[in-house]
Formats: sequence, structure tokens, C-alpha cells
Amino acid sequence: MSTTTEVEFDYQTYMKENTPEIYRGPEARQKRREAAEARKLPLRRKNRGEITIATVAEFHEQLGNLGTEDETNFLYRGQADVKWSVDCSAARRLTNYSANPIDDQLINSLLVGYLKFLIAKARMRGFIPPGLSENSADLEFLAQLQHQGAATGLIDFTRQPLVALWFACNATRKADGAVYVLSRSATRAVSKRDLEDKTIQDFYEQNKLWLWQPSAIGNRIVAQGSIFVFGVPRIYPTQMKQLIVQADKKDNILKELETLYGINEEVLFADFSGYAIANASSRIFDVNRTIDYWHEQIELAPDSNDNRKKVMAHFNCGVAYSAIKALDKAIEQYDKAIEQYDKAIEQYDKMIVLDLDVSIAYNNRGVAYKDKGEFDRAIQDFDKVIDLKPKDADATAYNNRGTAYSDKDDFDQAIQDYNKAIELNPNDAEAYYNRGIAYSDKDDFDQAIQDYNEAIDLKPDFAEAYYNRGDAYSDKDDFEQAIQDYNKAIELNPNDAAAYYNRGIAYSDKDDFDQAIQDYNKAIDLKPDYADSYFNRGNAYSDKDDFDQAIQDYNEAIDLKPDFADAYNNRGIAYSDKDDFDQAIQDYNKAVELNPNDAEAYYNRGDAYSDKDDFDQAIQDYNKA
Repeated sequence: MSTTTEVEFDYQTYMKENTPEIYRGPEARQKRREAAEARKLPLRRKNRGEITIATVAEFHEQLGNLGTEDETNFLYRGQADVKWSVDCSAARRLTNYSANPIDDQLINSLLVGYLKFLIAKARMRGFIPPGLSENSADLEFLAQLQHQGAATGLIDFTRQPLVALWFACNATRKADGAVYVLSRSATRAVSKRDLEDKTIQDFYEQNKLWLWQPSAIGNRIVAQGSIFVFGVPRIYPTQMKQLIVQADKKDNILKELETLYGINEEVLFADFSGYAIANASSRIFDVNRTIDYWHEQIELAPDSNDNRKKVMAHFNCGVAYSAIKALDKAIEQYDKAIEQYDKAIEQYDKMIVLDLDVSIAYNNRGVAYKDKGEFDRAIQDFDKVIDLKPKDADATAYNNRGTAYSDKDDFDQAIQDYNKAIELNPNDAEAYYNRGIAYSDKDDFDQAIQDYNEAIDLKPDFAEAYYNRGDAYSDKDDFEQAIQDYNKAIELNPNDAAAYYNRGIAYSDKDDFDQAIQDYNKAIDLKPDYADSYFNRGNAYSDKDDFDQAIQDYNEAIDLKPDFADAYNNRGIAYSDKDDFDQAIQDYNKAVELNPNDAEAYYNRGDAYSDKDDFDQAIQDYNKA
């Protein structure tokens, strides 16, 4: 006779502790990865140390501490919200095109095409500003458009620090502002020859900061001491000094600037024009317009040995299609650009110099293949990028190839590529972030957390890094730390349904079901077709013994996702808890039909048969389980 004390086996507790996937929703990790991929933002890095100011006197003092006594060696830019990135208005206009985010790596290429389109259309419509001709330099056209309010690639700086301070205070009083200080030594001045010889594309292909002082276009340029920096879509705060202006001190600072220095809106601003306003950064831009334009250019470009115009038209058309996620058409255009490029190389025996670096076309085509789920073809294109530039391949190529390997679940190879990307650019927050995702997918959560830490150190407003670090802590059952990270992610991005959803999971794991339900409610408000949110809210209601409400949520989940086996299983449990065993058995039948290897569904159906005193059927199900 056994002397072992028998302990009642609580199956539901056992399953909750040992199969958390059931309680966290099906394919939870894949959902997280998909959500993280879809929400990638343009990276913005901040300085780690913060200098705050509350008065004009403090501003002068802190400028002195930064070594800017000789103001002629520095440029200044004021922004009313410290969370805003320092980017050109054209980049903002393009990224605000639609609800579908444009990949950050496409922005530079798309920006060049947009600027060429903007200038060409102005010329075609006869919008030639006074003092310019149809053949005037591209930069001169852009300066006029910028002056009139259009979204261009020129980033406004000023030679006058107090003007920058005014802009840091004026637009909003609800957020801390920032004044950025950029050394002239970090830029290259546009010479008269550059102005005459270089196109817009020439300036952007070197990925450097150009500095240009335009002719005095109007009173506004003079009053603001304006000077333009351009050549990249955005300037990272790590390239500048940053002074933070306290939100609650902005009104006093503005009064000081007006009273003591005569700086106010009336002095700083002047005229606007219809065309420029129509192209302001606040106006939605339809990328399809550029697609039509580039198709026109393809037709107009002559079929000849000198086919650089056709190469560029196909390439820019592909970029525009990529931006609206028309991936097959994008790939078709990239194929044609590469084909035309190869023809030119063959015709000229590799002596021709085209406007296009063909590696960019391979990179963008690789991104399009990756977005289509054709990961092997994407990797081939990224291989080509690296092969074309074996000595100076940049971090982006390795980072992109790493994401393709990661999407193939080849996490070790992905990590090797991320390692290389970080070696080439140790300040690349995105590479650390992506490597963290790969480590998480390998269930190496400690290493993943280290990488997310690095990403957050480099970019303190990196909402996705907080979100994914929260996932890693949750996977380690450190729910308190996970909730802190989800809190931060939500603070940075209040419309992130997935962050509310995963915070709800963490609260459920802490048995705080009321708080979990609030988070699931918010996730559903933001994303009404989020089946997993209904499923998990149903679980929370079930844990609160509110079975009718739980069943309503499982119904919603099944309506949205008819093959949701776990929802049928859990709805069956709720019916069993209401002693409606026949309805429960119907749900377990459906769960088993959808997933014949679901041991829990057989076990639960066995319980229902047992409760109906159908012990033979119950035994069969227990045997199967």
C-alpha cells in the first residue's frame, strides 16, 4: 500500500502555469513581431545629458557653457516640442502620407524623387519666382518654395540664438521645447560652383550635411537670420547640442524676448503664396501623383545608350510604389532600373557614370521582397548590395539582411548580421533593437533586454524598444517591470493597441483582472478587429466568474477569426462553468476539429462528459489527452 499522500490535482492551475500561450492568446509572439515590424519609425536619437533653461539669462549662460561664445561658428534651431525630430518638412509630409508607415530607409530615396517632382511641376505650371528663370538652380527654387511655406528638403536654422529660443517657445506651451546648436564644422558650405553644377540628387547622394545661405528672398529671411541645412532627411540630436526649454516658463521667456529684444511674430513672419501653402507639411501628399509623373518621364526618356534618365525614372517610380505598398509594381520598376543600368554598363564598357548608385535599387528591391514575404529573394538582393561595396558597405545593408533572416526564423544568422551592423555603426539604435528581437525569438530574454537597454540609451523616445523590453520581462515572469515598460511605451505612443493588449496580459498574470479588462477595452477601442483582445478579455471575465460576459467576448473573437480553436475551447470552459455541458461539448468538438492535437480540448471535453455521467466517452477523451 502506498504511503504517498495524495494531493488533489488542479488541472486549470496546472495549465495556466505550464501553458501560458493558451492564456496569452494564440501566436502571441508572432503578433508581437508583426506589430513591431509594422510600427517601425524613423529613428530619432537624443543626447543623454539634459540642459534645461527657464529664463533668457539662463539661456545665455548655458550657451556660454557649451563653448558657443563665438556665435558665428554655430547654427541654431528652435522646436516647440522636445519630442519632435529635427527633420525637413518634406520628410514629415511623406511619412504622414497614410496610415501605412513608410519604411525609414525609403525616405531618403523618396525624398529626392519628391523634391525633383516638386520643382519640375512648379516649372511646368509656370511658377517662376521673381528673380529666377526656368533654368535657375534647383536650390534656388527650393529656397523660394520653402520661404512661401512649401514642404521641402531644406531644414531651417538661424544664425541668431534668440530667434531659435523664440521658436522653441511659441508653437505650444504644453510641452518642453528644445534649442539645438549645430557646429558649422559639421557641415559643408555650398559654393557658387556647387550651386551651378549640382542637382538636388547630387547633394543627397553623399549623405552629408550641406550649409547654404540663400540670397535675401524677403524680410522674413533677413529677420530670422535664416540659413539652410540639408542633404539628409533628418539630423540626429547626437550631432548637436541640445538645450531644453521648460514648458511652464515659455510665456515668461516670450515676454522677455519681446520686451528686451523686440522679437515677436510680427517681426519674424511675412508673406505666403497659394502654391506654397498647398504644399505645406500639414497638407496630405498623394504619392500616386509622383507615380504618374515618373511614368510620364519613362515615356519621355529616349531609348538610347545614354539612358540615365530612364534608369532614374524607373527607380523613382519603384520608390513611390514601395511607399504605398504596391510591392509587385515596385519590384517591376526596380527590375527595369537595374536592367537599364546593366545595359548602360555594357554599352559603355563600364565607363559610364550614372546618377544612380545601383546598390540603392538592389536594397529597395530587397525591402520590397521582404515586405512580400519572399525572404530568400530579399537576402539575394541584400547580398548584392554588400558585394557591390565590400569595403564600405554600410550598416543598413547588414541590418536589412538581418531582418530578412529573422523573418525566416534563422535567428543565429540574423544576429551575425546585426553584430556587423553594430560594428559599423555603434550608435545604431535600430540594430540593437532588431538584435534584441532575434534574441527574444531564441528565448534568450536576458540578452534581449541588454540590447533593448542599449537601444533606449541611444534613443530615449524609442517606444518600440520599451514595448519589446516589456515583452521580454513578461516572458521572464517579471510582470512589474514589464508593466513599467508598457507604461512608457503607451506614454510615448498613446495609440498603440498592442501595448495596451500586452499590458493587459501582464495584469492578468498578476491576477489584477479589472485592470487587465481596462487595458483590453482600450486595445479594442483602438483596434476593433483585434480578435486576441476579445479572447483575453473573455479570459479575464472568466477568471472573475462573469461567464456570460466571457462568452460574449469569445463570440466576438470567433466572429472575427472563425478558425480560432482556443476561443472555442475557452468558450466551452465558460459554458461548462455555467453547467451547460451540451453547449460546452459542441465547442470542444469544434476546437478538436480545428486542432486535433489539442490535449486540453480533449481533457475538457472529458470533464464535460463526466459531468453528464457519460463516463465511457469521458474515458476515451482522457485517453486521447
